[in-house]
Amino acid sequence: MSNHLRHMAMRQREFMELVGQSIFVHNPTQIDLYYSLMEEEAGEFFDAVSLSEPIEDRLKEAADVLVTTLGYIQSYGIDPEALMKIVQSHNKIKTFYVAEPIIGKVQKSVASEQAKPKMMQAIQDLFAKVGKK
Repeated sequence: MSNHLRHMAMRQREFMELVGQSIFVHNPTQIDLYYSLMEEEAGEFFDAVSLSEPIEDRLKEAADVLVTTLGYIQSYGIDPEALMKIVQSHNKIKTFYVAEPIIGKVQKSVASEQAKPKMMQAIQDLFAKVGKK
């Protein structure tokens, strides 16, 4: 997944540079833009799923959610891969507490809740390294 995420983040950065958006720097105005875009794209995704649109429409909308999410994260000046590494490491704690094994649904565990402050601190540390606009 790491190489794929790195490639997707790079493609999104290329797009952001092409349209004159900032990267590798915290940009509150751009964060607001991506928040709005995420709302719009998430709505389109949920509409496509709930209206039983063709699979290609649902997948296209899911990809748009991913693209806007990557733009949102990068508008904070954060490397999406570094952020996902932190979050996925925390999520692995939950794998021992599978509530519904057939579908792989996990539930929060005591260990997961106890580890959450460490994860949040790691994210704060990641953000602290970012330049501000």
